[in-house]
Amino acid sequence: MSQFPEWPGNDEAKAHDFSCKKDANDNEILYEDNTKICLPPSFKEFMRGEDIWLRPDAYIREILHEQETDRLKAERRK
Repeated sequence: MSQFPEWPGNDEAKAHDFSCKKDANDNEILYEDNTKICLPPSFKEFMRGEDIWLRPDAYIREILHEQETDRLKAERRK
C-alpha cells in the first residue's frame, strides 16, 4: 500500500485550479494539504515540529532574507 493517494490522472490535474485563493478581504489563503508524509527523524528535528511548506517564491524570499541577515551580521562583526 502506498503512502500517497493514487494520482487521479493528467486530465484531472490540468482541470484543477492550483492558483492562490483569496478571502473576502483579498488576503491570500494558505493552501492546506492533508496528505500524511513520513519524514526521517533528522528532518523532523530540523523542522522543529513545524510542518509548514512554502510555495517556491515564498521559500526563495525566505532564503534571500536569511542570507541578507547573515551578511549584515558579518559586516557588524568586522
